[in-house]
Amino acid sequence: MANSIISEHEIYLNGVRFPIDGFVRESLISRFPAKQTVGDFEYSNEQILSNFIINDQRGGLLVEEMDESIHQDRYWWSTCDTRFRSNILLPPLATALTIPSDVTAPTIVNADCEGTDGWTGGNAQQAGPHTGTYSWGVAAGGTTYQDLTWANGDRGHYYTFTCWVRTAVATNARISINDNANTTYSSYHSGGGTYEQLTVSAHIAATGTRLRIQVHDAGAGTDVYFDDAAITVRTGLDAYPSQFADFNSKNYAACGNGVIKLNAGGTGYDFLYDFAVDVTDLVVSSDGYLLIFLGDSTNYYYMSTSDVFAQTDVALANKGLRWDGKTWKMAVNGRWWYIVAPSVASPVWTAADASGGLDDYALTPKSLDVYFDANGNQIPYCATTKGLWAYDADNAMWTETSIILPEHSQTGLGLVIWGDALYVSGGLSVRKYIVAATATDTQVGLTQDDSLPQLRSGEIVKFIKGYDEFFALIDSTYEGVTSRSQVVSYDGTGWRTWWETPLITDVNKNMYSGIVTSVVKHQLIFSTTDGAYSIPLYRTSPNPKKVSGYTYATSGVHITPRFDAGTKAFPKLATKLTLFLDDMSSTETVAVSYQIDQAQGALTSAWTSLISAQTADGVVEQTFGTDGVGIEFYDIQFRAALAQAGASTTSPIIKGMVLSYLKLLGRKKAWSFTINTSEAAQVSSDPKTLMDAINTILGTNTLMPFIYRDGSRATDTHYCFLQPYSSFTPTGNNYQGLANITLIEI
Repeated sequence: MANSIISEHEIYLNGVRFPIDGFVRESLISRFPAKQTVGDFEYSNEQILSNFIINDQRGGLLVEEMDESIHQDRYWWSTCDTRFRSNILLPPLATALTIPSDVTAPTIVNADCEGTDGWTGGNAQQAGPHTGTYSWGVAAGGTTYQDLTWANGDRGHYYTFTCWVRTAVATNARISINDNANTTYSSYHSGGGTYEQLTVSAHIAATGTRLRIQVHDAGAGTDVYFDDAAITVRTGLDAYPSQFADFNSKNYAACGNGVIKLNAGGTGYDFLYDFAVDVTDLVVSSDGYLLIFLGDSTNYYYMSTSDVFAQTDVALANKGLRWDGKTWKMAVNGRWWYIVAPSVASPVWTAADASGGLDDYALTPKSLDVYFDANGNQIPYCATTKGLWAYDADNAMWTETSIILPEHSQTGLGLVIWGDALYVSGGLSVRKYIVAATATDTQVGLTQDDSLPQLRSGEIVKFIKGYDEFFALIDSTYEGVTSRSQVVSYDGTGWRTWWETPLITDVNKNMYSGIVTSVVKHQLIFSTTDGAYSIPLYRTSPNPKKVSGYTYATSGVHITPRFDAGTKAFPKLATKLTLFLDDMSSTETVAVSYQIDQAQGALTSAWTSLISAQTADGVVEQTFGTDGVGIEFYDIQFRAALAQAGASTTSPIIKGMVLSYLKLLGRKKAWSFTINTSEAAQVSSDPKTLMDAINTILGTNTLMPFIYRDGSRATDTHYCFLQPYSSFTPTGNNYQGLANITLIEI
C-alpha cells in the first residue's frame, strides 16, 4: 500500500513520509469529567463520582423524561405517599364500605288459595275461584291477613301487593299493606260481582316492624272472596353510590334509585328509601331539607331531618345548588329555576333564564358550583360539554366564560372551587380559572409534561374538594381494557396518586363520585364499580408519621424519571446505588430495580432487579455490573417497591436514593514524535523537501491523515490536528534539523 509504514522510524503525515528519531509516543489527553450533583447536596459525599439524588418528591408525578435543571423533585409515576421531604411512604389504606343491595320479595304462603294454610281469618277452600279449584272467603266485616317473612332491611323499600278479589257490592272489598306503623289501602272493588285485580303499593316505614298483606270486607252484606295473591318489591339499587351529600350532620348517598345513609360506625351504608327512577342529584335546600332530584320526568322528593320522605308535584329537576338564600334547579337541557321554599307538596318555582338559557347553546350541563365574579360577588357557574358558563342574575341569563373547550360528552364532569380558583376538567386536561378584571386561565392538568402512563390513563369524571388539596377521580374505562382507574390529588404544586384499583386484574373500573366528609371521622369517600371506599384524612397533621394509628396499604410503587445527566448524546457509567432506609423490619421491606436506555416496558415488567427486599434500617449500597465494574447507560430509571405484611399501621420509609455515576467523555489520543530531516534519504527525499513539507503542515487548517502502521486496518489511519510544535533548525542552507511534533486526534 502506498501509504503503509513497514519500516521502523518512519511515519506518514499529510501525504508525506518522514523519518523520525526513536518511537511514536501515544498518550490519552481527554480530561477527567467534572463532578455533577443533581438533587439535595446533603446526600452527596462523593469527591470524584457524580450523584443523582432522590429525596424530595413533593413536585409530583407526570415527568418521564427528566430535565435535571428543574425536575429534581418530580417523578413519572407512584402510588406512594410523596407529600413530605425525605419520606417516600406506602399509600394510605382504603377500606371498602358496605353498600346495601336490592331485597327479594318474600313468598306468600298458599298464594293460590288451594290449601288451608298461610292466611289468618276467613274461610279456606271456598267455591268460585279465580283460577284452580278454590278461593278464600273473608268474614263479613272482617280482615284476612298474612304476615310475610320480615327483615329490618325491608324498611324504605317499595312493595306492591296484588290480589284477585270478587264481591257484589261497591266499596266493600279492598286490600292493604300494613307495616305496624302505617296501613296503605288499594282502591275498592267496583262491586260488579266478578273478579278484579286490586293493587296496592307502599314504602315500608322507617319504624316498620312487619310486612302484613290484608284483604278487607267492609261488612256491606255481601261476601268477599280472593285468589291468586302476589307481592313484588321494587329493585334498582346500584352496587355503588353516584351522588353524596352531608345533611344534618349525617352523610347520605344516592345509589341507583335509592338513598342510603352512612351508619353510626362508619363501616357502610344503610338503606333508607327507593324511588321509581334513578336519583340524579342530592341538594341541601334553602329551607332545611335534603332534596332528591329524579330528572326531568319524575317529580322530586324532599327529606326531613328525621329521614321522612315526601314527594312534590314538580319535575324538571336534574341538578341543583343552593345560592343567594334560594334553591336552584336545572333540567337536563339547562333550563333554570329558583325558589326559597322547595320542600312542600306543591312548590312554585320561578324561571331564572328568560333572557338566555343554557338550552340555547346546544350543549349538556355537567356540573354546578358557586364562585366569584369580577366584582367579588358569588354567582353560579356551570361546566358543560363545551366549557364553562357563568350566571348573570341581573339579566337572567347564562354567559360564556373564556374557558371554551372542545365539545365532548365527558367535558365538564370535574368542577371544583378550591383556594382562590375554579378548576374545570376536559378529559385529563384541567383549566385553572381565576376571575379578576382580567381573568387568568392556566393549564394545570394531567396532560402536562409527559402525562400519565398509558396503563394509568383515562378521563376525569369528578373533582372532590378537600382541605390541603382537591381530589380527582380518573376513570380508566375511557382508555382501554388494560388501564387501571385511580384517585389523584392536586395541591397547587403537583399531582400525586392516593389510590388505584388494587389488583392487576382490576382493569376498566368505572369511577363515579365522592365527598370529603367529617361524619363519623374526617375521610375521603369515593365510589367505583366495586362499591365505595373510605380513606381517613387528618386535620391535625397531614404527615402520616405524626398521626397515631395511621393505616397504610400493603404495597406501593415509586418510579423515577429517566435520568440522563443532562444529555442522552453521551454515555455515563453507573457505579452504585445507595439507599437510606428507615422503619424497616422483616415485614416492612423495600426493593429496587432499574431499566436503561429507553427500555420501554410496562410499569411492572422489563425491569432488572438491583436491590432485593431490604429489611434493616440504615444505608444500603449496591454496585452495578459483575463484580462492581458498573454499567454504561445513556439514561436510567428506577422502580422502588415498598411493602408491608405486618400491621397496617407501619410503613417502610425511603429517606433517599443516590445514584453514583461517572460521565464518560470521549477519549482523545495524542501522538508525539521527532522528525529528523537529516535522515531524509531513508524516505527517498532530501532535508529541504521535508522541511518545506513541515511548513506546509504548520499552515494546514484541516485534519491531516496520520499513519505509523502498515495500513492493513481501517483504524490505522488517524485524522489529526497539529498542536503543539517546536523545532531545532540550523541556519543558512542547512536544512538538517529536528521537529518535535504533537498530533491530536479529533
